[in-house]
Order: sequence, then C-alpha cells, then structure tokens
Amino acid sequence: MSRIARRISVLFVVFALMAGLQAAQVMASDDAQVEESFVAFQKDWMQKLKTHGKYGEHNAQLAEDKEGAGTFSAEYDDLTEPTSFEIKKTDVKSTPYVGVIHYEKRKYSCRAKTLEQAKLGPYEVASSSEVTEIFRYSNGKWVY
Repeated sequence: MSRIARRISVLFVVFALMAGLQAAQVMASDDAQVEESFVAFQKDWMQKLKTHGKYGEHNAQLAEDKEGAGTFSAEYDDLTEPTSFEIKKTDVKSTPYVGVIHYEKRKYSCRAKTLEQAKLGPYEVASSSEVTEIFRYSNGKWVY
C-alpha cells in the first residue's frame, strides 16, 4: 500500500471515529433531555391525578360504622409522590422510550363517636398499594 493510500486510510478511520463519537454525544444529550422531560411529566401527571381524582381529606367518605353501634368512620384515598421511576429505550422508532413511574395509593381512616369527630381525624393509614404506570415517548413528548 502506498504512503498516500495509508494516509487516506488513517484519515478515513479518524473521521469515522469522530462521527461515531459525535453520534454518541448526541444520543447521550437526547437521553438526558428525555429524562429531564420525564421528570417534569411525572410532576404534571401526579398533579392531574390529585386535581381530577377523588383524592385527599376533603373527599372523605363518612358513614356509620357497621362494626360497632354508635361509632362513625371517615375514609379517604391519597397518592404519594413517585417513589421511583425508570426510562427504558425501545427498538421501536415511533416510540423510542417508555417511562415507568412507581407510587403508592393509601387509604386513610378515622373512627370516632360522632360524624364530626370522625371527619376531623386524626387519620391513620388503613392500607396501601403500590401503583406502577407506564407511559410512552412519542413525537418528542411523553403521552398518557
């Protein structure tokens, strides 16, 4: 191989490596941007659930207790902030990522001698369950 051909080969390899590094940097930048947008999406999603769902103490359901005569109960559901999240790449061009959010749904309850006392609390966690939701990233944004 001539000296010129070797130089051209070396230059070709260097350009190929540089192009690969630039592509990797763009992908890493895209991944960081996707994660940043998912964190914002999570906050927005949880706020929508709390605003439009029947969550919170102001939605307490009041009833006469079936367990004991003359006692009353108040119960409501609430959601925790996300306990964790993850973003996974896919092999699907139209949906290159999926995001997973984990949080808890908790039921709070209070028992008292009157409805008014039951409504005032104090409430205790009666039960809880873990919720996992999966979202897709499509057309540059997270979709519910």
